Amino acid sequence: GFYDECKRAYGLKVWKQFNDVFNCLPVAAVVDDKIFCVHGGLSPSLRSKHQILEYRRPCDVPDVGMVCDFLWADPDPCTQGWAESERGVSYTFGAAPRGNRPPDRGGAVVVARRGRIAATPRSVRHAYP
Repeated sequence: GFYDECKRAYGLKVWKQFNDVFNCLPVAAVVDDKIFCVHGGLSPSLRSKHQILEYRRPCDVPDVGMVCDFLWADPDPCTQGWAESERGVSYTFGAAPRGNRPPDRGGAVVVARRGRIAATPRSVRHAYP
């Protein structure tokens, strides 16, 4: 992945510098109160969009919890609710994990994520009625 490519081509110093920049970027955004944007996916810890606003950057990404999930959780059409990820970090989640919806939804909500390359853009989007 990215670590191996940086290490091979530029050395670990460049990878560490990228991580310093990544640790300053927002982990999530809510657009027009309808589109929840993350790199990874949802989190079973998320109950309100106010939790996102309370999280302050720059900081290191914790090994578990909401911020980790925003970066590393993956949708899986075969998963019902939440399941442990085979990658060993965060979770996989179905189209509408039980007990968790995108934050403060009012009407239709779309979760837009782009943590992995997909064959079609629709395979990385979930709509919540």
